[in-house]
Amino acid sequence: MPTYTTESGVYNTIGFTSDILQKVTELPEAEITILVNTLIDNAEADLKEDIRVPYIIRKELHLGTGYDTIFELGPYDEEFSNIAEYDPTGGLEKVLDAYFSKYKKQRPYPADCDEFTEFATAETVAAAWAVSGGTVTTESTEKIAGSYSIEAVFSGAGYIQYPKTGSLDRQIGKYTYLFFWLHTTDKTPTFTVRIYDTDGNYKEQAFTPRYSAQGQFFWLNLAAFTGSVNWGSSNTRLQSIRIYTSGACTVYIDNLCLADEWAYTAPIGYFHIAKADNITGSGFPSHGYPFYATYSYDPFGATVPNHIKEATEWLTGVKIVDHLRAHKYGVTDFYLSGDTMEPDTPMQKSGMLGIRTKFLDNYNRCLKNYGGASYGVV
Repeated sequence: MPTYTTESGVYNTIGFTSDILQKVTELPEAEITILVNTLIDNAEADLKEDIRVPYIIRKELHLGTGYDTIFELGPYDEEFSNIAEYDPTGGLEKVLDAYFSKYKKQRPYPADCDEFTEFATAETVAAAWAVSGGTVTTESTEKIAGSYSIEAVFSGAGYIQYPKTGSLDRQIGKYTYLFFWLHTTDKTPTFTVRIYDTDGNYKEQAFTPRYSAQGQFFWLNLAAFTGSVNWGSSNTRLQSIRIYTSGACTVYIDNLCLADEWAYTAPIGYFHIAKADNITGSGFPSHGYPFYATYSYDPFGATVPNHIKEATEWLTGVKIVDHLRAHKYGVTDFYLSGDTMEPDTPMQKSGMLGIRTKFLDNYNRCLKNYGGASYGVV
């Protein structure tokens, strides 16, 4: 999903229109939108490589407060935090490693803490998630991590299940918690999580949201689940996760993962601790307890500077021209008429290459403060 610009932003910068691309490629408007967004994604990836984004922050220090389990990543507890000039808020990509005191801790599964709930279309959700007693789809507004959450609308008692095929096939004895974010429109039904093995046996645990119409994070200790499954056995594997409700409501699920003692929420920049070696009686990391995070972040994740936005648009234009040259090499050309650019025939290689060179020059101009770029030698 593009983050630096949009389809309309590309057209405004390079002078093309969706109508032009439809005429040249003979594709409908919806497919042109998919094509252009894919090319924007590709352009963003190449631009990031050119300017060496994401940035890596290694073993950033954080200190327990005695009453917090959620911490904002950033240089705030570092010795020289007053002169630090970076802020990962809104641009966090991945927490690569975590250290409690001097000990490196196990990574969550999935590693991005969000793969199970990150689906862009209703069709992909329906293929990945099962539902009983309601409907399930994707949601891009009520979320906490990534770009999407899972929305389930229940008319009565029911459940949602991931994965739909019941084939997660994961040994979970090394994990301590099931971590997730849940937002429900009604907190009064009974909510229960069940985790199933290969033979359909399960363990379960009920949980109680504190709020209606407000999301919250949950750490469910796997040791507290009741049932007959021995997750410590090397032959026992988790196949599916079900979340049940006893009554009608709409729920949003996000940030679902298995974790040992930590998890994270990206891109917002939250780092979560469920347990630390030095822990207070109330269950929070003790005051002054040191932990460290190594993570990657995009400095343009929260706010995209104009020169980065424009550079993405020009490089997307290069990729559009490359696509058109490959698609209609023998029959299509472009000619400039005032400020417009129209399709014409026959195609002349020099004309298309001239447009491509202009776009590429503009791309490099936008990145001059980064030492230029290396993409797209003509």
